[in-house]
Amino acid sequence: MSPTVDDRLIADIYDCALDPAAWGRVLKTVAESTNSVSAGISFRRCGYMQVGAAYNVDPYYNDLYREHYAKICPLTPLTRRPAPGGVRHGWSVTQSEGYRASEYFNEWARPQDWIDIVGVDLVWDAVNVGGLALWRSDSAVELDLAGLRLLRRAAPHFKRVYAIQGLLGEARSARDALDQAMQAAGFATLLLTADGGVLFANARAEALLRGQKSLRVGQGRLSTPTPALNDRLRAAVQAAAETGGGATLALPREGGLPALVAHILPLKAEDQGLGGPLAAAAMFILDPSSDFSRRAAAFGKCFDLTAAEIRLLVEIIRGEGLLAAAGRLDIAEATARTHLNHIFFKTETTRQADLVRQFFQMTLPI
Repeated sequence: MSPTVDDRLIADIYDCALDPAAWGRVLKTVAESTNSVSAGISFRRCGYMQVGAAYNVDPYYNDLYREHYAKICPLTPLTRRPAPGGVRHGWSVTQSEGYRASEYFNEWARPQDWIDIVGVDLVWDAVNVGGLALWRSDSAVELDLAGLRLLRRAAPHFKRVYAIQGLLGEARSARDALDQAMQAAGFATLLLTADGGVLFANARAEALLRGQKSLRVGQGRLSTPTPALNDRLRAAVQAAAETGGGATLALPREGGLPALVAHILPLKAEDQGLGGPLAAAAMFILDPSSDFSRRAAAFGKCFDLTAAEIRLLVEIIRGEGLLAAAGRLDIAEATARTHLNHIFFKTETTRQADLVRQFFQMTLPI
């Protein structure tokens, strides 16, 4: 029995996991099989749009979309909740009088003969929204049953390959990307096993280990020369591995310089690439006098934090406890605690360790 279009399409979708260039062939098949004008895969992260792949899309209009029309897109409300069955129809918006009178439709969609849209959700969470979009012409607005059946059968495979691509991409480039990101961010970072073994140290961390006596590596394990601080370090790493807890340590420096701040944060298996021993904890080491305002502002934009909440976040990243942070900001401890609880609620975290971990994950320029 010869394979059907559905079978060939699904096989091609899985080819994309190893060869992203194959998306063009997949999108062409989907567009032609559903009688659509164009097809594309795009993602929006914290308000920024990225086009992953496209078929029969004019680059000129792509650029216009990123520069202007993404900001006024009337279709955005469609992405605010996951679509039943994974397939999303645009009729509720595209057939309305308001949409047909909009600048978006008349100056951007209509010139491309894009009258309606059908989509497949690939990712939908508090930070990322992305999926496959099929643009329909005036002569084929309604998706027929065969096209709908094809999309519903293909939808879970699109989602699965998107997830696989993410894992493979992390596995291929985790070490280099992490090092580049940390260098650009100005942080020293180490990945540690549960017993303090060093799996990874970026160039900044290696320089710190060579130049600072407060932190060193002996027999492949991280330690400090002070017994009390060494006990706290080992306990923090072990807690990260066993209970998911985190800790912040002050690492004294010579020459009267202020102590460095070391955030020790738990790592989960899904945070890491494929293969090799798993790290139990990440250690971010930073100078508290560094300026984190721009990264804190970017993080705050993702979660709609207020200016006061962002200021408190900066003090937490600098290693300040809540009482010390309140003092530096000249606010009452109760006010600081209220701000912190608001930050927890908006970022869906419950502990400072989780908050700091999420901050580093989202603001590093990977």
